Amino acid sequence: MERNTAEKLAALRREHGYSQEELAEKLGVSRQAVSKWERAESSPDTDNLVALARLYGTSLDSLVGIETPSAGAQDSGDEAADHDPASTPSRKTKIIIAALIILALIEAAGLIYLIRPLPGNCYVRGTVVATEPSWNQFVISTNDQWTGESGQIFYVLETNEDTFYRDKDDNVIDPTWLRIGWEVEVMYPSNEHSVGSDRLVVRGVKVLDTSNEADQPF
Repeated sequence: MERNTAEKLAALRREHGYSQEELAEKLGVSRQAVSKWERAESSPDTDNLVALARLYGTSLDSLVGIETPSAGAQDSGDEAADHDPASTPSRKTKIIIAALIILALIEAAGLIYLIRPLPGNCYVRGTVVATEPSWNQFVISTNDQWTGESGQIFYVLETNEDTFYRDKDDNVIDPTWLRIGWEVEVMYPSNEHSVGSDRLVVRGVKVLDTSNEADQPF
């Protein structure tokens, strides 16, 4: 990402009164990801660019640093633009977005689906019954039902470097602190869960109660 675009992202965040952590939670990414954007070390993908433009009430052109010409300037340049299509803002915007997509593909080493709705967040509460930090997984037991079936359900929860962990006071905590017996609230994308699924990739974990911590792991 260009330095001036990174600086603009940081300025807009401060202008709207968000901390990096608050902005990260609104977008469903980690604070480290926001910090890298603002240091020009990585670029937000297309979904996040659209979400940022909506959040700040600005256009995508303005967000990525393209100035839209005034009506007078546009009229005077119409004839030249007919001979030079690359000089129009829409063409420049497409080029920049294409470059950002390529960078995102390289960083993620996967496919980006450009035409899809932005996923919201869903939440489920439960008790930690097993942890496996080396596999970035833990298991919760919950009575919350998606399927309408009765009885206890266990969910295997997968985390990654973008997953955030917080205590009940919203302070960031180390993921290795997670203990069996703790009650937690898990945030996951709304498009992640399907009926009958027992595995979720989570965006965030909030610790609600640590009073029932087990002496020994299960």
